[in-house]
Amino acid sequence: MERLVNFRDNQEQQADDHNNLQAYVRESFDDLVFDAIENNRAYAGFDSTATATTEVTSQPGRLYANGAVHIQLDAVKTELFTYLPTVTKKKVVLVTWASETGELQVEGRDFLINVDTGETQPKSVPMESRRVANVSPRAGVESPDPQLPPIADTELAFAIVTLNPNGIESVEMVAENRLPRLSDVADQLKLIIDWKEITEPRITTIASDITNLANQVNGVANNRDLFNLFADVARLKEIAELPDDYAAYGADRFLTTDESDTTNVNFLAKVEEGIRFSDANAGLSELNVFSAFDPNQSITNGLLLPAYDNVTRLNITGYSGEVSISQYGYQTVSVVQKMMSRQRIRYGTTYTYCTNSAWWRSGSYDPVTHIFTRNGETFLVLSGDTSKNHQMIRLEQFWVDTYEEPYWDYVVNNLSITGALVAQSFLNSQDGWLTQVGFYLTRKAANGNITLTIVETTNGAPDLTKAVMSATVDYAKLKVYPAQTLVDVPPTYLKAGTRYALVITTNANHWIAMASGNSYAQGTFFYSTDGAFYQGDLTKDAMITLNFASFDNPRVVITMQPLQLDGGIAAIDINADMIVSAACQLVFEVQVNGNWIPLSSVNTQALIGLPPLLPLRAVFVGTSDIMPGLKLAGSQVLVSRPRTVLKHISTECQRVSTTTVRVQVRYENWNTANHTIACSLLVGAAFDTVETADVTETVVESDYAIHRTYTFNLAAAHDSFKIVFDGTTSSALDVFHVSERVDVEFA
Repeated sequence: MERLVNFRDNQEQQADDHNNLQAYVRESFDDLVFDAIENNRAYAGFDSTATATTEVTSQPGRLYANGAVHIQLDAVKTELFTYLPTVTKKKVVLVTWASETGELQVEGRDFLINVDTGETQPKSVPMESRRVANVSPRAGVESPDPQLPPIADTELAFAIVTLNPNGIESVEMVAENRLPRLSDVADQLKLIIDWKEITEPRITTIASDITNLANQVNGVANNRDLFNLFADVARLKEIAELPDDYAAYGADRFLTTDESDTTNVNFLAKVEEGIRFSDANAGLSELNVFSAFDPNQSITNGLLLPAYDNVTRLNITGYSGEVSISQYGYQTVSVVQKMMSRQRIRYGTTYTYCTNSAWWRSGSYDPVTHIFTRNGETFLVLSGDTSKNHQMIRLEQFWVDTYEEPYWDYVVNNLSITGALVAQSFLNSQDGWLTQVGFYLTRKAANGNITLTIVETTNGAPDLTKAVMSATVDYAKLKVYPAQTLVDVPPTYLKAGTRYALVITTNANHWIAMASGNSYAQGTFFYSTDGAFYQGDLTKDAMITLNFASFDNPRVVITMQPLQLDGGIAAIDINADMIVSAACQLVFEVQVNGNWIPLSSVNTQALIGLPPLLPLRAVFVGTSDIMPGLKLAGSQVLVSRPRTVLKHISTECQRVSTTTVRVQVRYENWNTANHTIACSLLVGAAFDTVETADVTETVVESDYAIHRTYTFNLAAAHDSFKIVFDGTTSSALDVFHVSERVDVEFA
């Protein structure tokens, strides 16, 4: 021990003397732990396991905090029900933190109150003080990719619990915070000693081996060969999504702005399937019809369809009884309503074809979030692959991106509905727009609305996470059998060959009319007891009617608001929710010199001359049963004209320290007579020193593309730099783009 308490014969002893016997021992242990074992924080014990759906039990353990050892003598049960996520996942960290208490082990003790008579008086006093290792949970934020929550500097994490809506998914101990045992350290040291005995004789001769190897490979490969090899490896790294600083070479295909310094005040470019000239002027607007009184159109909730009438496609009749909806119990269910998928059409001289567009399919990039985004959306990926059903067309001056599913779950609307649920499934035999839903009530409660929801089915049962339409029927509109309650619903596209279900929800005691099993609907009547599990009834069907749109003409032209831009239009970018089935077409046309020209690959001359005003119309082509649908609300039309100068600056490229850098670039839609481009490096602590290329080599690949290789011999060694491109064009209607950059550093 560092300090001792001295006792002598016939010496008075005080309480502090006895307390110091322990205090000095504790002090010595604290110093020993701090100096030789752990001077920060670590834990031992606290092994944690899930002992119930939402309960984690942590075994007794010890917290080492700045030399002091704190203990938890009992197993601690942590209830996590209140932290359960609603939809996705959440991480909860179990932490331990130190405190001291002197109020433990309260016992009765006699205290001397009269020395002469020896009289004593009993008192209850705490006989133990303890350093306690407390255990508490800290919850993160719910997310599809949940992150750890912040914890205080005085706390130490020892277990990470991952929660999903059903309970505990996993419990992981935080190994890096665990106090290592000396026996384990000794075992690891023995392995290192054994390894040293084996490898040391070989390492001592490595200098000679390297010299012999250098002599053997001398002249076998030159720098050009190595550059080509490194360039190919850089391309492979780009596919594998490995950071460029993993080695002395990197690549960028400019499909995203991840490696573009867009915050730099000198940045003057845009990244859109390559580096392109940024906009000199641009105008953003929403698609809208020219006249609200056009008899050829129908607009409901911002959805534009050609004019139509309602016709019945499915009708379940033949009254055979009734069912009380409320008998199945009230509940609150979460409904995920999928929204219309979208199409993006880009047209103009700035949309030159770029070979790197094929990389959207490589699996290294997300085409949905980088192509279909608008208004700063954050896409919620509920299921599936982001590239699934994404169709791409890339032609000169004409690009189209289409998501082929009519409704997608990347953008959703979360609803909460309370009441009792019943549902009737049906097989939709042909494509069409559902416009009206009818049902029969045999008894009507004193009050209470009804919510109608059309959902897709999973394994034949209604799936509330795949809703495509939801509408509320006001109580005043409800009718009693034999009268039918016929409701106008937002036009909803139903796909041929798909099984859907009509879910009826109410918190009132309404009774619905039933028919004997109707083979025409090819469906089943369902009721729900917990919002997720549906029980089917094969003996009867709900009496319902489904009316679809019947269009007046197979080809309808609707005039839209014209496009305009001061200084002239060189490019048109339409991003809108659309549903266009295989039997239909939706074509946008602009009027130039009295002629209507479609925005398609058929004619790429519509914007020659930079017209400042373009009349626009939409041509709907289909049949009397099915037509395209265009969502005006939330759509975007961007008209723009590019600059004639370009400046692109990369983010910091962190490489090995080198004096030689070689950059290879591919330029496409290149016209030597009209285009210029230069490549330089920014080096230095503030990237304020410009290095120009010492050697520039050009290889003409075709009439469309060239490769240029720039070699930089730097004045001093640098381990980081930025790559700059400065380009010009003689006309805003004749532009090029940079499709790929590969850089290699030679130490």
